[in-house]
Amino acid sequence: MSEMDIMHQAAPTLAGIKAGSLFNCPYHDHQSLVEECVRMNRILVPKGIRLIPVRIMDDRVLVYIYRSKDIERILTDQKVKCLLEPYGYTNTHPTCCVAHLIHRLQQGDIFPHEVGIFFRLSN
Repeated sequence: MSEMDIMHQAAPTLAGIKAGSLFNCPYHDHQSLVEECVRMNRILVPKGIRLIPVRIMDDRVLVYIYRSKDIERILTDQKVKCLLEPYGYTNTHPTCCVAHLIHRLQQGDIFPHEVGIFFRLSN
């Protein structure tokens, strides 16, 4: 995963237009992926952005990148809480919700219905 991959695939999130983006990019080996994610998060986390590899599929990796404050704001909406609860989001802390989303994304080939909440447009 290169910086160019991230810029092209996650531009709306990086620009603050969307709360999150999900994209896939080439995958070569686990150690390189870990090193690249650590390197990118050193740059992104101070800016309030996190990058997480979600799922490895042969030679591709599915990556979720998100703005922590935007996800936190979205999750404070009572309608969003009501929508997420039936899907097992019992803790509304952003880190817990993102972890639960990742778990659900890893469970099968079908994207969870609630995934769009984590990509919402920023206000």
